[in-house]
Amino acid sequence: MAGAAKQIAITEGDGQSATVGTKVGTAPSVKVTDANNNPVANVSVTFEVASGGGSITGSATVTTGADGIATLGGWTLGATAGSNSNTLTATVDGLDPVTFTATGTAGAATQLVITKAPVAAASGAQLDTQPVIEIRDAQGNVVTTDNASQVTVTVDNGGTLGGTTTVTASKGVMSFSSLTMAGTVGQSYTLTFKLDDLPDATATVTVNGAGAAS
Repeated sequence: MAGAAKQIAITEGDGQSATVGTKVGTAPSVKVTDANNNPVANVSVTFEVASGGGSITGSATVTTGADGIATLGGWTLGATAGSNSNTLTATVDGLDPVTFTATGTAGAATQLVITKAPVAAASGAQLDTQPVIEIRDAQGNVVTTDNASQVTVTVDNGGTLGGTTTVTASKGVMSFSSLTMAGTVGQSYTLTFKLDDLPDATATVTVNGAGAAS
């Protein structure tokens, strides 16, 4: 006959990866044993999300079976992508808890976000600040697996762009480096950044005569 519960250990479900906002493939489970490593049945194990903002499926408290194992109904990750960005604890009264970790990965691309806004200089010169664009999922995570998509920039109101106007993503980020713009001094122009079927991202720049930022 097994003695009192003395140890709790992870059996399955640690170190997984899943898309943010989705359930991990293997439900977390732990085994409770006595001092001689015999499984202890009928022990209450409490699972709790510790970080990452995810959620659990089913009851947070699970009772061990004859094999000493308690398995959570499911674990859905939170909205933030990143290595080991989600943690979950399993606790038995009187014992130190164990911690599961999981990595959230970005979902499908849904938006373009300008993280460094362009700033114009004198007409025909390179922009004082070259724009940086990120491809993000619906939760705002950068789609770091994207190294192929291309964003193209256009300008309205009769302005003229030069240099490289199409840039390929590197880990979901597209950095322009040689973009020039010619136009009327003092006039504002809208730059539109386009990528396939994603909503356009726009920024307003004003050409000035001296080449200073505006």
